[in-house]
Formats: sequence, C-alpha cells, structure tokens
Amino acid sequence: MLFIKTSSVAFSFLFTQTVGYLNLFLLYSMFVTKIVSKKQDLSLIYFRLAIDMVYSFCACSIQGYYICRQINDELVIKNLSFFLTWPTNVCITIRPILVILINQDRIFATCFPISYHIHRHKISTSDVSLFLLACALFNQYILFGYCRNVIDVPLECDNFKCTVNECYYGFWLSFEHYSYVLIVILSATIVIRLYMCYLKGTQLNAVFARATLIALIDSIIILTFNALPPTVLKQFPNINFDTVGPVLTAFKNAGFVIEAFIVLKIMFRETNLVNTINN
Repeated sequence: MLFIKTSSVAFSFLFTQTVGYLNLFLLYSMFVTKIVSKKQDLSLIYFRLAIDMVYSFCACSIQGYYICRQINDELVIKNLSFFLTWPTNVCITIRPILVILINQDRIFATCFPISYHIHRHKISTSDVSLFLLACALFNQYILFGYCRNVIDVPLECDNFKCTVNECYYGFWLSFEHYSYVLIVILSATIVIRLYMCYLKGTQLNAVFARATLIALIDSIIILTFNALPPTVLKQFPNINFDTVGPVLTAFKNAGFVIEAFIVLKIMFRETNLVNTINN
C-alpha cells in the first residue's frame, strides 16, 4: 500500500511539473515573445492557464514534501502540510469557477453572437480579477470564519482531508459536486447549440471558435479525470482513502497534462496556419 501511495505521489509530482512548465511556456509565448496571438474571446482562458500554472507549482511543493518525509521522518514539520496545501486549495477553488465562467461566456457567444461581440468588451480583465478575488476571499471566510478551522495539523497528516476540519471538508465536497453538475449542464447547452447550428446548415467554423473548443475539452477532462473516478469509487465504501486519495490525485493531474498538451497544440496550430497564409 505504501508503494502504491508513494508511486502515485511521485507521478503526481512529474505531472504537475509538466503542466506548470507547459502553461508557463504558453503564457510566455503569448505575452512576452508574442509567438501566439492574443484574442479577446480567450481572455478567460488566459486566466485559467495562469491558475493552472500556479496550482501546478504549488502542488509540486506538497508532493515534494511528502516524498521527503517518506525518506526521513525528521523532515516532518508541524502544520507545514496546511501551509503547503492552502495556496493549492485556493487555486482549486477558483478553477471550477473559471470553467463555469468560460462555459457561460461560450454559451452567450454561440447563442447571441451579435450581442456578444457588441457587449463582451465591457467586462474588463479587472472585473474578472476582482470577481475571482472575491470568490477566494469567500472561500477563506468559510474556512476560518464560518467553519472556524484551527491550524493544528497532526504530524502524521499527509493529505488535504486531515489539514482542515470536518465542516470545511464537507463544504469543499459539496462545492466540488455542485460545480461538476453545473459544468455538465453548461457544456451540454453548448453542445446542443452547436448541434442545432449543424441542423440549420450553419457552418460550424462560424460558431465553433477556438475558445469554444478549449472550453469543451476542459469540461470533458474535468468530468473524465476529476468527477468520474470518485463517483465510481463511492460504490466501494470499504476502500481506504489514504491509499486511493493519492491515486485519484495522480489521475486528476494526468488529465491536466493531457489538457495542457491539447491546448498547446490548438494555440500553435492556429498560429502556424496564420503564418502559412501570410507567407
């Protein structure tokens, strides 16, 4: 069991590092070297790439700490598990909210394209940043205010569940569950809209923008690698969480790697296409 747990953490460490550097490279290509062109309809995608990058590097520190404490018990530090998990938890809280916003944005873009292009620019980057900041602060209020979580983590704690109290952990599970449900509903709405356009004979290239494709891929990855495995494992209540938890985390991070490679390919494919046309 220890081998499975440690191996899962090691794979997670590799996966998160890969995701972090892929997203860093993509953002660098957009905002520094400008190899990849920026577009207004991708602004929320840029936020998500940045959140994924920060999450990945924060998660690396957690997994690295776990590997170190398996090598030497003297490296265990009181409450360090909480302080390493805390920024990761903030990112994981913001990410599904961003996915929901991206899906809503794509629904308006595909259902009301004229109004979308007229009014979308009125929502600035600062507005989105303030909203995400408010969500992060609300999450912290639930953690320390409503649930009155006390930072007193047992030395043997090596997972998120034991770094917080039952109140906040229950809130987090509910938040995660309802986020997945909402993502399914919004993604289904986009797919139905695209299918209706197809039946009407509308060219899908006119409505199936790059942002829409990335939004659907993001939703598929979340549902396949994040939502489905825990749902299946709930059918087996006797499974040990201490063993399965790291496996689920590794599976989730593997999904992030797959998504990062797909998004990278989509971004550079259009860039290469534009360069070919210009030449």
